[in-house]
Amino acid sequence: MYKNFGKWIYIFAFTVFAFMIGSSSYATETDFGNQVDLGLIGYDAISEASGIAASRSNPDVLWTHNDGGDSPRLFAFNTQGKHLGVYSIAGVSNRDWEDMAIGPGPIDGQQYLYIGEIGDNDAQYDLSIFTVSLNQL
Repeated sequence: MYKNFGKWIYIFAFTVFAFMIGSSSYATETDFGNQVDLGLIGYDAISEASGIAASRSNPDVLWTHNDGGDSPRLFAFNTQGKHLGVYSIAGVSNRDWEDMAIGPGPIDGQQYLYIGEIGDNDAQYDLSIFTVSLNQL
């Protein structure tokens, strides 16, 4: 009588879960508005951008980096995609950089880039966050 009980419980739980997801706010479509193209990034060395952050001190400057395997460097470009510069980061590697953010840091009045060395599909590496003062760039 209880031979397939576990299988039926699994099917029931999955069905209830699917119904909940399908009827929840997750299933609704969000309207982000129309796409606005401002330009293409005009620098071929940016081959697999994997993070982006907007400068707080320079309103038209954006920062990005390539995904893992590239040298440890950052690229600056403006909001129209014009290349502004490449900045190497000493003392670190880019095993699998995935994202970046800009925010405050240990010294008041300075902005910092935080680079996430967080790519690890097989859970075999230590994860790191590299901190770079924008005053150093």
